Amino acid sequence: MNNELQEISFKKLIRSILQMWWLILIFVIVGCSTTFIMTNLYIPETYLASTTLFIGKDTDIASSISMSDLQIDSKLVLDYRELLRTKLVTREVIDELGLNMNYLTMVDRLDVETLSESRFVTVTYIDTNPDRAAQIANKLSETLVIRAQDIVGVDNIQIVDYADIPRYKEGPNMFINLVLAGIVAVLTALIIIFIIHKLDNRLRTKEDIEKLIGLSVLSEIPKFKGR
Repeated sequence: MNNELQEISFKKLIRSILQMWWLILIFVIVGCSTTFIMTNLYIPETYLASTTLFIGKDTDIASSISMSDLQIDSKLVLDYRELLRTKLVTREVIDELGLNMNYLTMVDRLDVETLSESRFVTVTYIDTNPDRAAQIANKLSETLVIRAQDIVGVDNIQIVDYADIPRYKEGPNMFINLVLAGIVAVLTALIIIFIIHKLDNRLRTKEDIEKLIGLSVLSEIPKFKGR
């Protein structure tokens, strides 16, 4: 009996969704339109610039430092990443370039990662201005090379490729934003339809009557067209 009631309730829910398709359509149109307008008007375009560095062994380093100590592993990469994110490095870049930003903003926009577990490291920076993105990425790498030698005491990092001015924007991605907006709109509309379905206590079919009184319907008056 419970399975039959659940099946009836599920059928009613599906019927409600099909009958209120217009509500889903309205939510999708409003959600996608709002996302399109907000993305164009309020979300600035961003550009990504990256430099490539190589971490290796200097021939003048004391022999007490073994090759294993200079292997680019996750710990060493983390050391350089954290050094690049320090106030010492970021504020020096901000001061030299005369930028109007704090070091926290710069830290949020930069990243350091290895290339396929090799000893090559990329320093990437995202900015709304492509020229400034390349300029900051290059200056960060140059400052990292100098400060790594001063703090670590080992001259084992060098710049391989400087950042070029990016020609294509990194974001925002209009297609992904619209897809996400459409998904959220559909889910929101379905939740509203489900709530309406749960709050609707009207008797519409003989199954509703049987469910209410617990008795089977013996007969029903058919609906005739006309007078």
